Amino acid sequence: MEKRTWEQKIDELEAFVDKNGRFPSKHRIEEHALLNHLKYLRKLRNKGALDSVRLEKLDSLISLRHKSDLIEDPMFWVDELSSCVSSFNIERLQEFSSVDYAQLRDLFSQLSSSNVFSEDDFKRVLSDGNSFVFVIKNFEGHIIATGSLCIFNSPFARRASIEEVVVEESYRGLGLGKQILHRLLEEASAHSPITVQMTSRPSRVAANSMYKDAGFNTKDTNFYSLKL
Repeated sequence: MEKRTWEQKIDELEAFVDKNGRFPSKHRIEEHALLNHLKYLRKLRNKGALDSVRLEKLDSLISLRHKSDLIEDPMFWVDELSSCVSSFNIERLQEFSSVDYAQLRDLFSQLSSSNVFSEDDFKRVLSDGNSFVFVIKNFEGHIIATGSLCIFNSPFARRASIEEVVVEESYRGLGLGKQILHRLLEEASAHSPITVQMTSRPSRVAANSMYKDAGFNTKDTNFYSLKL
């Protein structure tokens, strides 16, 4: 990028922030060009393609979001978080960690206060070759989303049950649930032919919509549960 073009882009972005008190948003068509400029400049930064002067100028611009006098644009923060979470990795937990256990226990409690499990329960799941626990951690290493897959066989078919798909409250609405679901289905496909099943309370509207979008169909049947 030529020096003049670079400076023009930065100047335009700074002028926009000074005038509007926020960053460009993808939810406003007239701001798309400036938003694309910002995304492109940040990509150059992430690739290490900027010299120290340009890097300092760009970081100074981005840091404006931390100033207390900057008017908050909720949709911009959704854009920002979505950009961040797309770079989070999904990993399978296979070894016991007291930290992972504590974080999962707290995460499950957001779904229901009755979701209680012991360290031994957790260890048993991790040691079971037919059970798969996947998590997404943020940049600080904290678990912010999880989902489990349990594979079993009946006389008629191999089946898989999807369990405990949960996303941390402050990260909901950013697509993490879809990422976990996709990874669970990917793992199930590795054991095909297989039928995947799951349950979800009707009150979880967003979750039920996500499952239907993924191709799941509801069945007209009674679900029974008996704890022994």
